[in-house]
Amino acid sequence: MTKNILLITDGKPGHENISRGIVETIRKHQDINLIEVNATLRSSLFKRLIKNILNQSNIWQGRKLFIDIFYKGRVIPQKIDCDLIVSTGGATSFLNVMLSRYLKCPNIYCSSLRGLKHTLFTYLVSLDENHYDNEIIVDVAPLVLPTDALKLELFRRENSIDERERIWSILIGGPTKDYPFSADDIEQMMAGMIALAKRERAKLCVTTSRRTTVEMEKKLYDIFKQEKNTIKKYVLYNQKPEKVMGMFLAAAERVFVTEDSGSMITEAVLSKKPVYTIRTDNAHPRGIYKKFMDKLIKNKMVISVEIDGIPLIRPDEVTVCLKESPAEKVYDKIKHLLED
Repeated sequence: MTKNILLITDGKPGHENISRGIVETIRKHQDINLIEVNATLRSSLFKRLIKNILNQSNIWQGRKLFIDIFYKGRVIPQKIDCDLIVSTGGATSFLNVMLSRYLKCPNIYCSSLRGLKHTLFTYLVSLDENHYDNEIIVDVAPLVLPTDALKLELFRRENSIDERERIWSILIGGPTKDYPFSADDIEQMMAGMIALAKRERAKLCVTTSRRTTVEMEKKLYDIFKQEKNTIKKYVLYNQKPEKVMGMFLAAAERVFVTEDSGSMITEAVLSKKPVYTIRTDNAHPRGIYKKFMDKLIKNKMVISVEIDGIPLIRPDEVTVCLKESPAEKVYDKIKHLLED
C-alpha cells in the first residue's frame, strides 16, 4: 500500500537534503506519495510562545486554528491521510509537532531540540548521544549520494579523465568563526595540494562553494590558469556554479575538504573514499561541531591536517569507511511505523 509522507522544509538545502535522504531511502523499500510544505512563521516573535505551549500543553498542539495563526500559507495537507512526517532544522520543529498532532501520525525530526521536549517526536535522528529513548544515533547525516554509472562515464569523457588516472577531489568552503580561513590560507593550501599531486602523479578536481569568498576565488583562478596539466576540472561557485559534487566524489580516489564545511565532509565520508580535512593552525571548533569532528577523527573516518602539514600527507593512508548507510540505519528503526 502506498504511504503518504509529509516533508516539511525551511528553504535551506542542507536541511532539506537530510530529510530527502530519509525519504528516498523509504522510497527504495516501498511505494510512497510525497507531500511537501514549507514552514514559514508569520513572526519570529512567536517562537518562545509556541515552544512553551508545545512543551506544557496538549490542548492546543494539534488545533488547526493554532497552526493557521502562527504559519504563513497553506501548511495543512488537504483531504489526505498522512503516515509519517519528516523534517530537519529548528525552523521546522514546531510545525512538525503541530501537524503530527493534527494529522495523528508519527513524526521524525533531524536536528537539535532547542528547548523542545524529546517526547514530542516519535524519533529523533542525532549525531550526538543525548540518552533519549527515542533517538537514532548516526555518525554523519543520513544523506543519500546519487549514483549513476552512465553520468560518471560521461563526466570522465567530457573532462578527458582516463579510468586509470588517480583523481583527487578538493572541496573548498570558506571562513567561519571557528575556521578563519583567509585567501592566503586557501592559496597556500592549493599550492601544497598541487605539489603533492605532482609528487604522487595524481590529477585534481576542485570546487569552491557558497561560503568561498570572491578574493579566494580570484587567487584560485590565477593558480588554475597556470596548472592546467594538474587540474582536470575546476568550478568557481560564485562565478559559475555547477552541481559537480556527486561526480567529483564518484570519480575520486581520495577527497580533501576544508574543515569548515560539515555538509561537504559528510558527503565525502558517505562516498566511502579516504577523506582528509584541512584546517588552519588557528582553527578552534566549538560545541556540537567540535563533537562532530572529534568523533570522526577518533573513529578514523577522516584524517585532519593543518595546511602546513599537507606536504607530509602519505597517500597510502586509509580512513575507516562507514559500515552502514546512515539513511538505511534510520529506515531500519522506523520501518515498523509504515507497516500495514
